[in-house]
Amino acid sequence: PVTASTTYSSVKDLLEDIGKSIQKQAKDAAEERSKEKLQGDVLRATIREGRMIQSGIAELCHLDYQWHTNVTSGKSNPCEGRADVRFSDVIGGQCTNSKIKGNEVKYGKDIGACAPFRRLFLCDHHLSYMNAGKTNTTDNLLLEVCLAAQYEGESIIKNYPQDHNNNEVICTALARSFADIG
Repeated sequence: PVTASTTYSSVKDLLEDIGKSIQKQAKDAAEERSKEKLQGDVLRATIREGRMIQSGIAELCHLDYQWHTNVTSGKSNPCEGRADVRFSDVIGGQCTNSKIKGNEVKYGKDIGACAPFRRLFLCDHHLSYMNAGKTNTTDNLLLEVCLAAQYEGESIIKNYPQDHNNNEVICTALARSFADIG
């Protein structure tokens, strides 16, 4: 914790310590507000297959969109419709009015929010089919998000420029892509 008597070797170390303290306070406050309401267990997620309902069959890191989802009946790969251009120094974010709800057109130009480039290609296609009848527990919600995370991770590893292909950079790319989900 940051105290008046703590000494730091650099301003960076001081700021990192302050950041850790703020992050811990925010985390503790969020946990207190939710009181475990948002905790899920993938093994308790139920998967409907016709009239049959199964649970305990989803194994993390080996999820398959054809079987481990309730929102698309196994017909939609989370990366479906996403371009292979995951990382670009040329293409930027998207501000297209038709793609971003709430944007306005003034003087013939789209104004308002823009989606960051990384958000345009996130492997979360199946999440757009979620509704209360299909994803009705935190366990099932966790299953759907884990499915997206698995396919997103595979996509990042496959498409990340080879000269930057190391674990730390890939983990950062994955963390940033899922920060957009919230």
